[in-house]
Amino acid sequence: MSLEDQARIPYGDLEAVFFDVGGTLLTIDYEQVRDELAEVGASFTVEQIAREEARARPVVSYAMQNPNEGRDDFPSVFIGAILAGLDFPSPTKREQAKDHLRTKMYPTFGRSDELWNRPIAEADGMLSALCDMGLTIVAVSNSDGSAARSLEHAGLSHHFEHVIDSHIVGHAKPDPRIFLPALAAGEVDAAKTMYVGDTYAADIIGSRAAGLHGLLFHPFNDYMDVDCDTISCLSEIPVRIEAARAP
Repeated sequence: MSLEDQARIPYGDLEAVFFDVGGTLLTIDYEQVRDELAEVGASFTVEQIAREEARARPVVSYAMQNPNEGRDDFPSVFIGAILAGLDFPSPTKREQAKDHLRTKMYPTFGRSDELWNRPIAEADGMLSALCDMGLTIVAVSNSDGSAARSLEHAGLSHHFEHVIDSHIVGHAKPDPRIFLPALAAGEVDAAKTMYVGDTYAADIIGSRAAGLHGLLFHPFNDYMDVDCDTISCLSEIPVRIEAARAP
């Protein structure tokens, strides 16, 4: 399948929709991040932190695509990108906050089910609509073995036929091999499967390499000039599929 064919999602012919978990269906615990920042005298609202976390996703994606540019590990890239957009009184205070979060969030706050534990508001209704359409729903997540538990705690697990966790299967996105057990478990054709995720490098590049159609979720349209279909709200997914299926 050509890149052009993968970018043109056949919504009306889809048999399955696979989902990333963290950043796509669940958000980080913004309240805890707010409280941790307050520990070092940095006062920000949940809304400010949530906005910067979304803005950080293209930064993380770029770091994944360019691992040899002297960037440090994922937690530091992720935390640094969030804090870069917040208005600290000085660079020193920002670095202090980064060191504090790096210490407190990883590893003590680093388990996926402790960090990514807040369901996005429209996720439950969207997943219910897709299930009602007869689509096979599978989660494919870079996680630490707790992806299924995260979805269960968030009240979303009943929508999924299978949950594929990178820690369990031994491959992590963008390695396309993580999608193979998902396709096999769901007994679906990659060409009729769409993968929804929030990180271009992991989710779009990875799913395309496995032959799926990638749909990028970016709620504030922070990605620029991406060569894939995008959505800013999860509820758009069943609407597009229903419209494409209409005679």
